[in-house]
Amino acid sequence: MKLSKEQIQYIVTHWDDENQWTPLHYAVHYNNTFIFNKLTVKDTDNKNFLCDINISNGAGETVLHIAARSEAIWKNKETNSCTLHRSVKSFYLMVLPTPGKYLPTIIHQMLEHGADVHDDDDEGRTPLHIAAQYHRLEYIEYLVAYGANPKKKTTAEIRAKNSTSPNYGELIEEIDQVPLIDRGHKEIVEYLVNNLGMNVDAIDDRRRTPLHVACENGHTIIVKFLLEKGASSILRDARSYNCLDIAIIGQHEELVKELLNHDSWRDIMRNAQPISGTEAFDTPMRKLIRYVPNVAAWLIDEKFTTIVGGPGQK
Repeated sequence: MKLSKEQIQYIVTHWDDENQWTPLHYAVHYNNTFIFNKLTVKDTDNKNFLCDINISNGAGETVLHIAARSEAIWKNKETNSCTLHRSVKSFYLMVLPTPGKYLPTIIHQMLEHGADVHDDDDEGRTPLHIAAQYHRLEYIEYLVAYGANPKKKTTAEIRAKNSTSPNYGELIEEIDQVPLIDRGHKEIVEYLVNNLGMNVDAIDDRRRTPLHVACENGHTIIVKFLLEKGASSILRDARSYNCLDIAIIGQHEELVKELLNHDSWRDIMRNAQPISGTEAFDTPMRKLIRYVPNVAAWLIDEKFTTIVGGPGQK
């Protein structure tokens, strides 16, 4: 049975039953620029089936969200620059904001067709959040060049009555949701701090700072970078944990040592939380003994032991 144009138009503008995606979402997911153009570009023969570029799927995601996750779009980015030049038809040379970098053509086409960089999904996440989560630095730069606002609050932040900080901490958290190498994390964090002016002490709805999130996930390189940029090591989250408490509980031994070698180590050791049902307090030293006893022994030897006299002297 041959479908009428009206029936086809209905199909291409409505969700399927399995994933609640439209054909446009699938075209972007599989990096099919031919189908994408058929669905978005008006031709002289009026044979194309036009879709709303900002149509959302069942999770509230637009094509810009889908693009951030798509392996098909970004797989060639893992190859060397020579391959990128040989595959020039698949990539668009970025003019802004980073001359000389290549960006997948379909990304450029979506934005040129009016894809809204501010649209958020049902979880309140913008394409910028998903791009951060999947380590798409060039995509982040391009979204920002097209007006994406990294200070836009997510749904979780709006629900928090006393949340007044921009959502950079949320972006850091998105980065930490996938097992990326530390170097990759640092590139994006450096961009957020150096290029977008991220407040390194921004507080989220749970009173966590980017430093807290980095410590929770054991990212020593990011922690060192944030401290170098002036992040406070003594700020406490809603549980009254500071960065050292969080790193100890996560059993990130090398990170704990890094913090204890920081100039503020005495200050961060002076934290405590009341132990329920008792008059005692839980301190970083107690946590060290419970969670990372090797580091506790190291700390006693390195910081708390004073050697008086030379060999053979009493």
